[in-house]
Amino acid sequence: MTDILVVGGGPIGCYTAYLLARAGLSVDILEEHHRIGKPDHCTGIVGKNLFTDFDVPESLIHNRIKEFKVYSPSGIELLLPAHIEVFALDRPSLDLYLATLAQGAGARLHLETCAKNISEDSGVVTVTANQKDNKRKIKFCSKVAVLATGALSKLPYQAGLGRSPDSLGSVQVEAEVKDLNGAEIFLGRDIAPGSFAYAVGLDEHTAKIGVISRGRSRQCFENLLEHPRLKPRIIDILTEPQARRMPLGHAPSTVKGHILSVGDAAGQVKSTTGGGLYYGLKCATLLAETIIDSGGPQGFSKTRLAGYEKKWKRHFGKEIFWGKMVRDIFSDINDDQLERLVSLLNSSELKNIVNNTADYDSHQRLIIKVLSVPGMKSLLWDMARESLNHKNIMKRLGQHLRKDTEEID
Repeated sequence: MTDILVVGGGPIGCYTAYLLARAGLSVDILEEHHRIGKPDHCTGIVGKNLFTDFDVPESLIHNRIKEFKVYSPSGIELLLPAHIEVFALDRPSLDLYLATLAQGAGARLHLETCAKNISEDSGVVTVTANQKDNKRKIKFCSKVAVLATGALSKLPYQAGLGRSPDSLGSVQVEAEVKDLNGAEIFLGRDIAPGSFAYAVGLDEHTAKIGVISRGRSRQCFENLLEHPRLKPRIIDILTEPQARRMPLGHAPSTVKGHILSVGDAAGQVKSTTGGGLYYGLKCATLLAETIIDSGGPQGFSKTRLAGYEKKWKRHFGKEIFWGKMVRDIFSDINDDQLERLVSLLNSSELKNIVNNTADYDSHQRLIIKVLSVPGMKSLLWDMARESLNHKNIMKRLGQHLRKDTEEID
């Protein structure tokens, strides 16, 4: 029986395994795919904190994003502040790097091993997995299990943790392009209902292009490829479309006995942008610290393991809440309201707020300040008049704005 079983060989699972193996614990990693880093679902856009806070070499950077443009449905352009340091990573290489770190520290990696069931009995966690195209079943037993499975796995439900209360669909490809060096965001009901579409330059000739939407993701993606500002610059589509689900809001629980979840499986994601690398790696650090501190002669203390949830929520609970709140507010926004929103964000008042407050990895302060501007409040109330759901959201918004504005001021 191993000390720790990590289910999921993505960056969050491998980094967790690295930290635990480095501390001298025996660790097994189960990864369903045949190679690390594939398929590549992630855009790989990160802030500078990823390099200052973790063991991530800058050699993995594809491109520094020097320009962010947002296009309204009619084509009005909004230029976001350039002072924020943002980078496009080589995501498959990052995954491989972290997997190599984990293996170098002593973790055992099992590829083509898809976990199907999980249970705990008398302090022993058992995971049943199918190996190599479901031709062979195998059982893994451990003292603690970490679920780093992503947003769609059934294992968190089986373990009694549950999953995020909501999610969005995403479709992405890599493409050969011209004249696309920064990041461009496209708004509109036809290409990204309740969300946004994007094109991010990886270098002079390639980009990741995709949509995040509440529905019709495949159709929205096809509509995006026909967008008049994007279509003339696409030379060729280089990869098959990759689909995934992006969690919105954290799971009901992230600890149950000796089973813990982290990353997308726990909903530890920026609901505003869909980015999960920084949050996930930070929560993996907190999780590993908790597991290490909970160990002793009698095994791993369930009481101490339970402290993991309080730790990560102190760091990211409010951030995830406010990101989810923004998503709820704008979930049904129409194109006329989007035009009004972009015009507001182009105003000198809101530009000053964005320029002085924007931080790539921390959005709570910016969200609260933007939502407190009278012009924005007027837009939100106009939206609320059209929907009972938005009236309830606005009531919640008012309650939390009063409380959290006092905390950030």
